[in-house]
Amino acid sequence: MDDSSLENHPDLMDPDWQRHAEKEAWTELRAKRRRAKRGKRLAWTAVLLAAALAAAVGVYRWGTATAHDQGAALPVSGAHSTSAAPSTIPEFAKVDLSRPFDNTPAQSWADSADGLTTPAAVKIGTFSVADVQDAYDRVKKLIAAAELDRRVLESHDASGYLALLTPSEQDRLRPILANRSTNEFGNYVTMLADGFHLLRTGPKINGRLSARLGDREAELVVHAEYVVGYAFDPGDYRPITSPADIEAFQRTAADYVIRTSPPYVKRDAGLSLGAGEGWTYSMACGPAKAGYLAPTYSEHSLHAPEGGDDQTKVFDLNAPMPTSSTC
Repeated sequence: MDDSSLENHPDLMDPDWQRHAEKEAWTELRAKRRRAKRGKRLAWTAVLLAAALAAAVGVYRWGTATAHDQGAALPVSGAHSTSAAPSTIPEFAKVDLSRPFDNTPAQSWADSADGLTTPAAVKIGTFSVADVQDAYDRVKKLIAAAELDRRVLESHDASGYLALLTPSEQDRLRPILANRSTNEFGNYVTMLADGFHLLRTGPKINGRLSARLGDREAELVVHAEYVVGYAFDPGDYRPITSPADIEAFQRTAADYVIRTSPPYVKRDAGLSLGAGEGWTYSMACGPAKAGYLAPTYSEHSLHAPEGGDDQTKVFDLNAPMPTSSTC
């Protein structure tokens, strides 16, 4: 049979069959496009080391976890409850744009940093109960500024985020966040690709914080583990066959460091960034490589590479951080 007769075969010309074929192809793409590693919030003392490691292994890692950072030391019961939610995103499901996170693990997550739970503050070393509670509050505000603030997400204005950090950290990050010729800015804040906007619902966040003494004098470390979900406004795009068409998720594990003056000089006293790692799921690969977040429906290539990590790892804070990269 020649190519022209194959193209005109009655089965291939049937509209129902064409719609089925398109849906099957898009489902395969969506399954393949769900895994991409992205480093976030590199520790200022380890930027060069982390960059070298990324080049060696193909993913960003900003530090080596210590015994203090293991999940067993974190208050599992304190995390925001998602017991009534599914553990994965369905391949096919009706999507209500007024409630886009229904039928996803994020359906009962919080819309604010209140989704980051903490244990009761206690005295840690020289840091009083009030100091520890203040550290939790400051880290929550910083995470909200980096991940949830629409001025950062849609307007790409990171001034509010910078204002929460020490003067020294501001000086280090300001040129990085302003430089869009590389993707390094995406290691610190989440920005949507130009032309994309979120629905009014969300972003959604689920996570937990814990605190410990730092490795130096007058240093407190707040460890954060959280997942954020973003629901994009699809505009006129149709059909939407699953929440994965319009939603992207980012999982992060990171340290934030509080230093006091004295002994530190005033420019270094306050909140700084520590080591961490992150992973992005169900996103457009082109924008991700440039440091931006965009939904999968914006890319139609059917040649995304395979990945091996179970998607439940994205949403389960007790599971190891996914490691495979496909973008």
